[in-house]
Amino acid sequence: MSRESRMNRQRPQICEICGDSLAHQWTNPKTGYTQTRHNSRFCSVPCKAVWDKQRFGGANNPRYIAVVGERPCESCSKLFRPAPWSLRADKGRFCSRSCFAHRRSIWRNCGNCGQLVRRAPSKAKHSQASFCSKLCEGQARRGEKNHFYGKTHTEKTLQQLLAKIHAKPNGLEMRLSALMTERRLPFKYVGNGAVIIGGLNPDFINVNGHKQVVELFGRAFHDPSSIKKLKANIPYRQTAEGRCLIYAEYGFETLIIWDDELHSSEKATLEKICAFSKGGESSVRETTT
Repeated sequence: MSRESRMNRQRPQICEICGDSLAHQWTNPKTGYTQTRHNSRFCSVPCKAVWDKQRFGGANNPRYIAVVGERPCESCSKLFRPAPWSLRADKGRFCSRSCFAHRRSIWRNCGNCGQLVRRAPSKAKHSQASFCSKLCEGQARRGEKNHFYGKTHTEKTLQQLLAKIHAKPNGLEMRLSALMTERRLPFKYVGNGAVIIGGLNPDFINVNGHKQVVELFGRAFHDPSSIKKLKANIPYRQTAEGRCLIYAEYGFETLIIWDDELHSSEKATLEKICAFSKGGESSVRETTT
């Protein structure tokens, strides 16, 4: 008996699903040679798929999960039917993403009105205070309730802040400083935060032992009556009168030089500074009259 005959007798001759013969004709596309071949157990791919479905379908599948009926949502108690994959991952406890977020949220009382406020765990972890609205947040952090109420920067901190803001003098300050140096006036530029008086940083200070300061102001930033002012409400401590009164509390005389004065006449500006350094009229009296 030939080898092919022995193999044909040992292998199944009919399909396990439909009963058709497993033998089929196969032709080599290159040589044109035709021979008889036998499939192993099934005559076609659809029959193999039917066999796979019978063996691995339903409860025979190792990943099979029985269909679960409706169950109540752990957040809103609404009945819903979870997906099978969610049960396999130990999920399917909430009917929607909003219920899932609602259940995980942390509830706190509003710091102003006491109303319950829902916060995400990530936000509640980094912030202890919770407010129901921006209005409540503003009311709760106003006045004495503010954490920084009554606190001021130290002189060292102000010097560091001003040094970063004014790392170098601006063009007008450099121009006035050069004129003072050329005229040998006893004033030094300290507007980079080198000197702090009453929480304020003057532009120039007397270096001959007299308590005198010179401020170079721009109309747009320090004159409330200016048409070209950049702020709707200029703080009082930034006005010429406010600066003079604050420096006067510490015994300093103040001279205010406006930018338009320097632009119009450098000679008149230097004469004004020279008279001030020799004990002339200060701007304290000029701004208060």
